[in-house]
Amino acid sequence: MRQGEVDGVATAAETLQANALTKSMLEDNFIVLLLSFGGAKPPPKFAPAIAKLPNLRDHITDETERRAFDVYIGTFNITRPFLTTPGIPPDRLQILRGALWKMMHDAEFVAAAEKQGFVLHPVGHEEVGSLVQAMFNLPKPVKEKLEEIFK
Repeated sequence: MRQGEVDGVATAAETLQANALTKSMLEDNFIVLLLSFGGAKPPPKFAPAIAKLPNLRDHITDETERRAFDVYIGTFNITRPFLTTPGIPPDRLQILRGALWKMMHDAEFVAAAEKQGFVLHPVGHEEVGSLVQAMFNLPKPVKEKLEEIFK
């Protein structure tokens, strides 16, 4: 971008904080945020700036296209899910979920992750399950629209 080879990119705002170069470009207003796709709640640091942006989802008027967009954008909310094998005993599953949730909210862990440029946005297992179920149980028109888009 600084060399004029690229005029723009589509990325999550928080990834601009991932390294010193893009972070400084954002702070110097060399990088300007133009559009919000909607979907995941933005990290608190970016929420005020993103709230001022036009939201792409708000401009999708066709209901089938909006639902297809929601399914697609929903995948960004669960980009790094933790999974286990089917049939895990419920008590063990509860222990694993609790330990992971506790770690993802531990102040020391969060600080260490943010120091390395990571932005944590933990999503609970209920929401992940709902998103995955929605992806596997798409109404036929939505599935056809997604197939058309991704041909």
